[in-house]
Parts: sequence; C-alpha cells; structure tokens
Amino acid sequence: MRWGITKEAGENAQVINICLRELDRSDVFVGFLGKRYGWHGKDDKLLQQNFDNAIGRHLWVDNVRHHSVTAVEFMHGHLNNPGDIPSCFAFRSKEYDEKLHKEAKREKDTKKAAKYTSESDYAAKMLDELRLDIVNTKDKLLDVHVDYKDPEEGAKLLFNTIWKYLTNDLLITENDVTESMRQLAEHDAYLAARVSIYLPQDDHINKLDAALYSGDPRPYIVMGDVGSGKSALLSNWIHQHRHDNNNDTIWIYHFVGAASGSTLPKQILNRIINDLTSALKEEEDKNDKSKEKGDGEEEMAVWKLLENLNLILRKARHQEKKVVIVIDGLNKIQQPKKIATAYYWVPKDLPLGVFMVLSTSSGDEAAHEVFILEQKYQVIKIKHLDNEAKQELCVRALKESGKELSPYQLKKVLNAKLTNNPLYLMIILWELSVFGSFRLLDGKIDSLLEADSVAALFVKYLERLEEDYNTDETDADLVQQIMTALVLSNKGLAENEIQSIFGITSHAWSPLYFALEKFTISHFGLINLGFKELVQAVKERYLHNNKSFREKIIHKMIEHFEEKRKDISSQGLSSLPVSNTAMTRIASELPNFQKLINDKEGLTQTLMDQHVFRNLIVAERYELLDLIKETGLKMEKIADLFLESFDRTITNIYLRRLENGIENGKTPGESLMHNLRNMGIILELACDFIGYEKVMLRYMKLLENVKGKMDEKKRITELMENKYYMACLYADRERYEECLELHTLVIDTVTKMAEEGEVDTTQKQLKAFATHGIGVMYLKRKETEPAKKYLTESIALHNENKSSETLKHVTEATVNLGLVELYDGNYDKSIENFDIVLKGYEEIYFGQQPHELGNLYTNIGLAYRRKKDYDMAEKMYRKSLVIKANALGWDNPVISVTYMNLGTLEMFRKNYLKSLEYNEKCIEVLVKNDRTDEDMYYRMALENVVQSYCEQGKYAEALPTYRRIFNILVKLNQMNNCLPGAHRKMINHLIDIGEKEEAAEKLIPLIRCSKSKASEYITFHKLYNDKPADKRQQLPDGLSLNAAIKRFPNDISLYKLAIEHDYIQTKQHEKLVQFLKDSSQQLWWNAAIAVCKKEGLNELRDEIEQLEGELINDRLT
Repeated sequence: MRWGITKEAGENAQVINICLRELDRSDVFVGFLGKRYGWHGKDDKLLQQNFDNAIGRHLWVDNVRHHSVTAVEFMHGHLNNPGDIPSCFAFRSKEYDEKLHKEAKREKDTKKAAKYTSESDYAAKMLDELRLDIVNTKDKLLDVHVDYKDPEEGAKLLFNTIWKYLTNDLLITENDVTESMRQLAEHDAYLAARVSIYLPQDDHINKLDAALYSGDPRPYIVMGDVGSGKSALLSNWIHQHRHDNNNDTIWIYHFVGAASGSTLPKQILNRIINDLTSALKEEEDKNDKSKEKGDGEEEMAVWKLLENLNLILRKARHQEKKVVIVIDGLNKIQQPKKIATAYYWVPKDLPLGVFMVLSTSSGDEAAHEVFILEQKYQVIKIKHLDNEAKQELCVRALKESGKELSPYQLKKVLNAKLTNNPLYLMIILWELSVFGSFRLLDGKIDSLLEADSVAALFVKYLERLEEDYNTDETDADLVQQIMTALVLSNKGLAENEIQSIFGITSHAWSPLYFALEKFTISHFGLINLGFKELVQAVKERYLHNNKSFREKIIHKMIEHFEEKRKDISSQGLSSLPVSNTAMTRIASELPNFQKLINDKEGLTQTLMDQHVFRNLIVAERYELLDLIKETGLKMEKIADLFLESFDRTITNIYLRRLENGIENGKTPGESLMHNLRNMGIILELACDFIGYEKVMLRYMKLLENVKGKMDEKKRITELMENKYYMACLYADRERYEECLELHTLVIDTVTKMAEEGEVDTTQKQLKAFATHGIGVMYLKRKETEPAKKYLTESIALHNENKSSETLKHVTEATVNLGLVELYDGNYDKSIENFDIVLKGYEEIYFGQQPHELGNLYTNIGLAYRRKKDYDMAEKMYRKSLVIKANALGWDNPVISVTYMNLGTLEMFRKNYLKSLEYNEKCIEVLVKNDRTDEDMYYRMALENVVQSYCEQGKYAEALPTYRRIFNILVKLNQMNNCLPGAHRKMINHLIDIGEKEEAAEKLIPLIRCSKSKASEYITFHKLYNDKPADKRQQLPDGLSLNAAIKRFPNDISLYKLAIEHDYIQTKQHEKLVQFLKDSSQQLWWNAAIAVCKKEGLNELRDEIEQLEGELINDRLT
C-alpha cells in the first residue's frame, strides 16, 4: 500500500520515482485493490513526464507507459521478479463495490460513487489482467485473497498472512541468512553502481594487476580528491577479476559507508574475517550465525581480531590461495576513541601472497604518515579529469536520468575549469539530472558554474532543496533545520528521530531523503553528511552570523532527547543494558547539544543521570571527563551532585518496586553500586582526591548496609576491593599509615576467606593488588628495599592467579620495579624494566595511547635525565606530554608533572629562564584544579621556581615564592621532602640583606629535617651568637652544638665552632686542655689545634700538640 505523495512531488513529476524508490527500501510488499485501476493514460502529459523522470533509474518503465501508477508499483514490487521479496495481495469483491456504488448514487454523492466503479472499460480490462497476472504467481506469494467481502475482512486476512510470515517463515529464513551475507549483498550493490560510472584509466588498473600477479605484492594505497573516482577504480578492478574463474584467488572487499556498520574498524575486521573464513569453506564457521557477535555479546579486542585474521591468512597460504583485501574509503571511517593511534586496526606484516589495497582522500594526513612514510605502501594518485574524460562522464551520467546536453551546453560545462574536479562535476550533473525545465536549462547551467568551489556549489544544491522541499505541508525552513541538525549532531540522526524532532510525516520526509541520499552516509542507521564541503556549505548558509537559528535547532534537539531521558528515568529501572539503543542515542547526543549552547545546568543534570552516566563511562572515560569539565563545576561539587543523584535514583527504583509489588532480585543499591566505582575512576582521572574519597566512602557504606541482602561472599569481596582503592587513595595523599592499615586488612581478609573455603580469581587478585599497593606505598616513601619485596611478591601472586588481566597487572608492578631501580641509582636496569613495560603496553593498550603510557614515558625520561642524557630525556618528556594531553586535556593535573620534569631538565642544562617557564606552567595547571598547598607537585614546582631565580642571582624575585613555600612545608610538616639547596641560598640571602632574625627562624625547621647539613647548625649558631647576650633565648632541644655533633660526628667544623664558643672566646684555656685530656675522640684534638692556629694562640697550640704526643706514647707503651 503506497503512502501519500506530496503536492509538490506530483507537480514536479516525481510520483513514480518516489513510489519505486520507496519499494526499493521495503522488506515486504502488500497490495490492496478495489474497483479502480489508478492513475493512467498515455495522453496524460503530467503522468508521462513522471515516466520520463523515472527512466533514469528504471529503464523498464518506458515499456509500460500505458499502465497505471498502481500497476507499475505492483510490477516493481512483485511481478517483475516474483518471489524476490515476500508479497501478498488482497482483491475486494465486486459485490461490495457495487453495493456501495448504489448507496452513493441514492445519496447523490457522485464523488463517493466514483470510488466504487471503474474509470473506464479499458481500466476495468487492465485491472482484470493485473489481477490474473498476480494470481498466476501465487506459488511465489505469501498468499493472495481474490474476493474479500469488506475492508475489515481484507485487513484481517492480510494481517494473519503477514503475522504468520513474521513469526514462522521469517525466523526460519533468517537462520539461513547471516549478517555477513546481508552485508556482502550491500557491498556488491555499491560495487555494481560504481562499475557503471567508471571512466577507464588503464595505467592504474595495470599497476594493480602487475602487483597482483607478482609473487609477493607490495601493498597499494589509492589517493585522490573526494569524488575523484577512487571507489569506481577499485570497483571495476574487482569486477574484472571476480569473473575470471580463478579459484586460486580470494577477493575480500569492503566499501566504507556502503552498508550499516561498515564505518567502524571492529566491524570491518569482523567482516573480512567472516568473508575469508567462508571463502575457505570452513563449514564450522560458514553460515553459522551463532559465531557472529550478537548485541549482548562481549566484543573481541582489535588485537585479537588481527591475530585471528593473520592465522586465517596463513591458512589460506597453506591452501595455496592468494588473498586480495580491498578497503575503500578510509577517510569515511567513524572516528575512534580520542586516545587511539591512527589506523592501528589496519592489518600489517601480512603473510606472503596477501595483497592489500586501500583508498582514501588526498587530504588524509594520517594515512600518508602511516601507510606511505612508515609502511612504504605504493601509491596511485587519481588526477583531475581531462576534457575527454569529463565529456564521457557527462554523457554517461545524464543518460542514466534520460537527459542530454546540447553540444553548446556540454562545451560550456567542459570549459569550466572547476569541472576538472570530479566531485564538482558530479554535483553539476546531479543537479542538471533533476532539473525539469529544458527551456531554462542554459540559465541553470550558468548559475551552477558561477560557484567558485565545491562548497559554493553545495550552497546552490541547498538552495534547490529549499525550493523543492520546503512545502506547504512542512515548516517553511524544513531543509534548513534538518541540514543544520545533521551538522550539529554528534553521531548523526536516525530517520525516525528526524521525523519526530521536526514533526514531519513519512511521505514528506521520503522525497527529501532521496534528494539527500547521494551526499550522505549511514553509520548504523544514523545519517551523516558525507562530504566536508557540504558541511562547510551548511555552516556558511545557515549558521554564519545566525546565532538565534542555531540555538533554535539545538533547543529542538535537546527537547527531543531530554524528553526521552526523563521518560526512561521516570520508569524506575534498576539497570539498562549498555546496548540499549534509546539510552545510547540520548547519551551520544544530549550532552553534546547542551555543551554547544553552554547549557551548564542542563549538561550537569544529564551527566548526573545514572543511566546516562553508565552509558558514557562504558563508551569512553576520557570523553566523559571532558564533558564533566564543560559543566564548569569543581570536581568535588560533581562528586556531591552525583551522590545526590545516586540516592534519588535508588529511592525512585525502590518506590516503583513497591508500586509494582516487586520484592525479589537485587536491591536498588546493589544494582547501581558500580556507578559509584565508575565515578571514582573519573574523579581519580581528574586527580580530585577529596571527591574520590567521598564517593568511595559512600560505596563502602552501601556495601555495609546491604549485609544480609546480597551474597555475603560477593559483598565482602566488593567491600575489600573498595578498601583497596581507598588505600591507594591514601597513598596518593601521603596518608601512609591509613594506607598500610587498609591494604593489610584486605590481605588478612582474603587469607581468612581462603582458610575457610575456596577463593576465586577475583579474591586472589585482591590479595595481589593489596600486596602491590603496599609496595607502592613504600616506593612513595623512597623505601626501596621493602618496596621491591612487596612488588616482586605481587607479581608472583598475579602469575599464580592466571586471569585475563594478569599481563596488565604484572606490567603495572614492573613499572614500579623500574622506579625502584631508578631511585637506587641503577638507571640502565630501570630503563630495561621500562622497555619491558612498553612491550606489555603494546598488547594491553593495542592501538591506543592512554595517559598511563604518558606516565611511563615520564619515568623513562627521568631515568635518562639522571643518566645525564638530557636530549633523550627531553624526547621522552615531550612524548609523555602529548600523550597525556591528548587523553586528559592540557589542564589535567597529570600534565603538571611533565611540565615540572621539563623544568628540572632545563635546570640541569642551566637554562634557568626555560626552567622557570615550565615550572610556572606546572603551577598554573595545578591552581586551575585547586591543587595547591597539599599537592606534592605544587610544592616541588614552587621550590623549583625559587631555585631558578637563585641560579640567576635574582634573590629578590625569589623571596615572595620562597616565603610561601617555606610556610606551606612547615605547616604540613613536609620539610623532610624539601629542596634544601634552594632554602640554603635563600637563607643566606636573608642574612645578606640584614634579615637575620627571619633567617634564624627559617634555619630551625631546616636543621630539624632529614636533609639538613652541619653547615645549617654553624650558620644558626653564628646568628645566635651575634645577638646581644640579653637577647639570646635558651636554645630549643636539638639545636645545641652538642646535638649537632651527635648528629654529624665526623664534621670537624662543628668541633671547631664548639671549641671557639666554649673555650677560646671565653679564654678558658686550662678547661680546654682538661677537656681534651678527658676526651678520647681525635677530632676534638684536631679541631683544637686548628682553632689555636687560626687564632694565633701558638703557645696553647704547642701545649696541646705536646700533650697529644705524650698521650700517644702512653697508649703505645
């Protein structure tokens, strides 16, 4: 049954075109017929114009001009190819029509009466023939009902027929048709369409053939401007060879964008594997739908898919098969995660006999880098068209739509310089093919050729769409709205979303859809604009200096997705599968639109929605963190709002369960508790330790509250896991005692569980985690011996456990063992460890560059810096900086560490200005994140700033920063972790400028810290002794010279100072001699002699030397 046709479509003679194209999109054909044959007539000019317009796509309609539009539909839907698609028909009884015809005549309703009688004898004859033709194909039909008595019976008969097909026949048929087979059919259709429009370029084909027939072909990449004929070239090359009866060559081809799901790397690899497996006739996989990934099935990692593909390719080689893999349109690939490496998923290091051919646009810089520069692909560059090629393309393309240009018009198109660009020319030809007035054709050609770029030509395309499809039945700016929405959307829009958002019917949407089809691409049913120049045109025509229109469209989109979000939230669902399409669409689009108009409040509300949050965290943690930053809220506030949302959601679920009488199953808290852990991951990425602690404490409280309501073993395991995470947090916050206590608790609990019964992989893993955590704690305290012990033990535990994550956990421990070697000064051994980690990361994070990789490069840089290989250190630091910034953004606190390391590096190079710059960048990032006094790196960077100024002799500029960092270190009791050299220089500066009181005050914490030297005591005592006697207060414990000598018993300068102060300055020479007699420590004698010499006390010196000699002789005797 055909949907309605718009008035404009009728006036533009597009009725048949639209009807047949809609049939092409249909899965089932259902035909109802009454007494009337439908619109027909060879003398009907408008109808014949409809036939003219349809011939371009459907040549056969030229032979059926005497039939009605309805009959043409019946032919296309069924009669031309009976059985191709499931079909059923129902014909109304003549008695019913005659009865209603008589009633209408009695009522003198001529309009109604006409509905129940044939248009003419000719029409009646044609209708009978149509009925007979259909009945004669009944063996190819689902069913045919030739005489239903009234519409109600007809509807019931056809409903039963279709229902039976859907519930019985379709399921049986579907088991025989795999997803791979469906996709192959779509790719074949795409290929066939491009074979017909290809302009032969023998030199390109010859190059590909020469490689194909060589023993070990080097891979090729075809590059050219968008629309230049890359797909047509490859389609024709494949087409030529698929029919050459060579059973020794397997052709695997994938056209990106040609089918649903064809734009994602994993789906591409899955298709290649499935098609290759089928071609090798492995019956256990061939046509076995169970082996294809279902919606809820866990996805296989890309590295595993590549590994499987390599195995299958080697199997093909063993069977003496050559394999050709063609992937066309890399530039259309759906963008991967922000941390993904360009084209990491494309197979490389292929076995002998495999020929890989790729294509992409000329502007694809990543492809140029990866395939041409790194992997040494051979290149075919598609050049601009010459006049001969352009002429052939014009004639062939227009002929498809039943059009032809006059020699003058053709020359005009050929002489236009921009038509050398294939895409520009194809747009021109497309627009001419749908233009209906020959009399105005010259003006149309001139208008199109005025466009000075592809984007400008697309603007004219948009103008034509507005003229054709902004109708009385739609908004006056429907085209503008839809095109703008497509440009602003995050992932594209589905047809049903477009119809719902803009309130348009199917029959209003379909004509516009067909007009857009040539220039769009579909990602899993989501429509996107297929050319960047079209995106540019939409922005120029509809968004340039048109803020109000932009916001109008965004608000429409927000209203649509927000309504759906609220609807799901109000249902009180405890959980939604991540694959839930409705929530996936909401999570993909709603935050994006709210971000576009800076709706911080709306964005916050959306991100705090528990179902949206779960969908986003599963999709990509880094993108979610970026969205959270867009709210403008501090992360601690985000943590508070998330906890409020979590509690509200639990309450809502509980109340809904009460309403519905649901008592069994998980508690609401248990159903959603992993959202708390996931929010913890985000807060940890953002380095917000306060918010992280709040969320984890709430998680642990929840686990304590559900005691007796969930499996106890599972509850204890979850609780211990969270205590482990909390312990790690305490380590990061330098709360080491609390950290050790929690890690020990986890180990003891798991050990006890093992004694009471079996423990599973998760519990064993927890013990390994906590052991590793204790090692990390000691590492942070620079206690390398116990750190090494626990880290090594954790590796042994992980290896015993043998889980799917073992490599990852062992690699993490190896990173920290590398740091142990680094702190112990074993720099080469440290670098060896880090190299092992790099190899592990290649497998763990295959094709991705997460911030953990950036952290590793920071550590490698640190090792090279300590080796004094400054150039290599800088290279590693810069690598780290780019990776971490790409993953987390330039304002994330982890970036600050690399800035600080670069600053330290420049300090060693004596580039003090550059060092200052990097450390100030570090401080700037940390301040933006409210990471100041309590942050270790903030304190270190402040000290580095002081050091940079000191090295330049700019002590006055350093003084404010020095006073600030000194106060912070004293307040937090962190002087043991200070940079002592900077403090010594600044204290000396204070003495130089007469600030002796402040210098003495600052010396006291420095003396008491673990990094002090004897010189600090000496300076302090000199300052102390410089004071008038009445101003000297009693020295606090630990500051006396005796205390200094106990701490530094081998430093003679302390002994000298004590002798000067206690005996020489007071002229108590006899007491000094007696003291020396009573002392057995040689340093006192050496110090006394040195002081006497310095003070010119020669007699006293001689006396002491003589006494020393006598004592030595006595000892010898």
